[in-house]
Amino acid sequence: MLRAICALSPTQLAILIVVIAVAVLILVGNIVLGYLRHKNSVRTLCTQQLQLKRNELLARLEEIKGRGNVAVGEESEDEGNADTEAEEDAEDDGEGFGVPAVSEAPADADCEILAVKDMSSEIRSEYGLDSEEFADKRYYVRYVPGFYAKLRAAEPAVQKRYADFANEVGQYMGVKIRNAFSQQRICKGQNTIGLILFTGKTLCVAFALDPANYADTKYRGIDKSESERFAATPMLIKLTSEKKLEYAKYLLVQLADANTILLSETPVEKEFDFTAKSNDELLAMNELRIRFMGEVPDSKDAAEAK
Repeated sequence: MLRAICALSPTQLAILIVVIAVAVLILVGNIVLGYLRHKNSVRTLCTQQLQLKRNELLARLEEIKGRGNVAVGEESEDEGNADTEAEEDAEDDGEGFGVPAVSEAPADADCEILAVKDMSSEIRSEYGLDSEEFADKRYYVRYVPGFYAKLRAAEPAVQKRYADFANEVGQYMGVKIRNAFSQQRICKGQNTIGLILFTGKTLCVAFALDPANYADTKYRGIDKSESERFAATPMLIKLTSEKKLEYAKYLLVQLADANTILLSETPVEKEFDFTAKSNDELLAMNELRIRFMGEVPDSKDAAEAK
């Protein structure tokens, strides 16, 4: 083959190179054209699917509006909550859960006294309290519930809204809900496109959407764009009613449209376990954490003064 090529005249060699180059360009062009056609067909299918989904949700909203079933107080829940954003961030990162060196009683009225000897061996090991020196120690502690522990303690209506929304997320191809301690992430591949979380006792969803685009619509939420925690998901909506749940589903459609996410042909509806658990069970399941506030002094009087 090499000898045959070497035997070609300069003109013949030039023609061969041109032919090969043209063939390569045609091949690459066909590949690119095929990709663009596929992408366009996916985009068209996505648009059609999501428009049908929008129509379905809008009809559902009209039905809810006709029933007038929004309970008194559902739409006017207080924006304030007991857990500050800084605390929630610290909980998610695991900060503040180590055993402190201080021996002063904290001013926190929510604290309890917990003896190391009353902890399971697994919990003692997790918090570095399994050596003999800690055997007789007691600590002022605060129990910090994670996302799912809060969900277990929530009202049945809140649990139902969560299950409904989580199953709605499951209808989109390649979209998964991933668990973290204080929240859940809605992910498409490695990208976080939403968060499910509690602010205080209120179940919320934060979307990777621009709040300004919905400021003058009924789907408007709370603009969290100035918060570092919500940098990628600045539009937060509180699921305080059936109507707000449908708003969240509509915004999920908008999110799918923005990311060209198709609806699954075979969605699977999940069952969720909201059974109440003891603190020991929640700790073992990593749904509850212990925040150590200080060591209880050895003095019996000081311990009884708590």
